[in-house]
Amino acid sequence: FDVFEPLDRNPYFRIQPDGTTRHVSEITADRAVQFLQTHDRRQPFALSVSFNAPHAEDIDHENHYPWPPALNGLYDNVDILPPPLSGDDVFDAQPDFLKTSLNRQRWFWRWDTPEKYDRNIRAYYRMISGIDQAMGRVLDELERLNLAKNTVVIFSSDNGVYLGSRDFAGKWSHYEESLRVPLIIRDPRRGTDNYGHTVDNMALNLDIPATILDIAGIKQPVSYQGRSLFPFTAGVEVQDWRTEFFIEHLMEFGDNLPKYEGVRDERMVYARYFEQDPVY
Repeated sequence: FDVFEPLDRNPYFRIQPDGTTRHVSEITADRAVQFLQTHDRRQPFALSVSFNAPHAEDIDHENHYPWPPALNGLYDNVDILPPPLSGDDVFDAQPDFLKTSLNRQRWFWRWDTPEKYDRNIRAYYRMISGIDQAMGRVLDELERLNLAKNTVVIFSSDNGVYLGSRDFAGKWSHYEESLRVPLIIRDPRRGTDNYGHTVDNMALNLDIPATILDIAGIKQPVSYQGRSLFPFTAGVEVQDWRTEFFIEHLMEFGDNLPKYEGVRDERMVYARYFEQDPVY
């Protein structure tokens, strides 16, 4: 990186030189806008803007999802639906090692009562809206600097999350809530015909760097497994696209975060928790 400015989420609110406090999402947008303003506009750039939100603030087990104060009151008068796939019958169908996993332990922190769920899900949505506002500032700055028509924007996330679904919290396991992430690609050079176009093909995080290389006109290394998503932005149907992919979670985190490996295709997920006895 020519410029690298990491920001932690613990805590989300940071004291500024003038004594005020700002949310990390706002500070992240500040840094991105500052980069755009100071970069030589005659030169190409690659800017990665990584928000900590809406990840929980792990040091606070009560107010898990601190939002920017500008969003106070947002969603207060909105009816919040209960989490999907929740309840005793869904939870009881899980294997015992998932029932006692970190997914379950953090459920007690965040979602285990209707009151706690209602408070935290509204806070979570406010954090997401904080990202929306911050990204809006970055996009507005691209417009102001006359860069928007020649800048490709890719929006995604690092993992999915259980928001009380299956009576779980966190991520880590093999279900869709954990595996799936948003992915939006905006290439203004393609025109407006494909704006809002959705694609059913399965994309992976491996595909994002391959897509960036393709956009930049750089040949992808032969050993690289990802594939460019660039054709999809033009509405091109790729005939030999993947129909399944490998999944795994191998992080070392004590005994209550079971490791697995598996395969997801267009209909099913096969997951093998290989450290269980017997293997599950």
